[in-house]
Amino acid sequence: MELNLNVWKRGNQRAVHKPLLLLYALSQYQKGHDRFFSYKEIDEPLKDLLIEFGPYRKSHHPEYPFWRLQNDGIWELKNHEHAQPRSSNTDAKKSELLKYDVAGGLTQIEFDAIVSNQDKMARAIGELLEQFFPETIHDDIVDALDIQEYLNKPHKRDPNFRQKVLTAYGYKCAICGFDCRLGHASIGLEAAHIKWHQSKGPSTVDNGIAMCALHHKAFDRGVFTITYDLKLSVS
Repeated sequence: MELNLNVWKRGNQRAVHKPLLLLYALSQYQKGHDRFFSYKEIDEPLKDLLIEFGPYRKSHHPEYPFWRLQNDGIWELKNHEHAQPRSSNTDAKKSELLKYDVAGGLTQIEFDAIVSNQDKMARAIGELLEQFFPETIHDDIVDALDIQEYLNKPHKRDPNFRQKVLTAYGYKCAICGFDCRLGHASIGLEAAHIKWHQSKGPSTVDNGIAMCALHHKAFDRGVFTITYDLKLSVS
């Protein structure tokens, strides 16, 4: 599966709506689902995933990735010909998707290739996780979707990144001061990317911060962030 997805970007933020839709679809294909999903079927589970793993929004719109993914050449819609668009863009209204029972799924070529080859399926899931989500929440997404198998892509990162960042922070969590050691080995302390590696954040000390495993995960889940004037901002 070609994963050069056209995703919305603003500064350091990237929308994960399309990747979450694809992960949901692939997880269901693993369980034997047929090629198409009705929008009614996919609306609530995708909304839950957006709330859980997407950026904070006052409202969530599962209909956007469901409709827009067709522009990436791997997703196909049916029963959509009469669906009326919104006044502000060419996306169909949610009410129209429901009215006409619009359905979406991988194109026949992609579907046939991926459901017939479990290695390709597992690799595609692993690539989506690696490209669009920090490693600290991969297992959370896998558990939420009950994904049966996936393959991680090799990490192309500076192998010395962790050591350099922990050294710079004196082997202490920058948030709570946690500094547990077992002999000479630091336990439960990690080097977090301030700008995510998945968003092309460099593996350099000035883009790193030492955090305990708890605060690293909370940071990657958006519980708090670090402002440009080096202050903590809690969600």
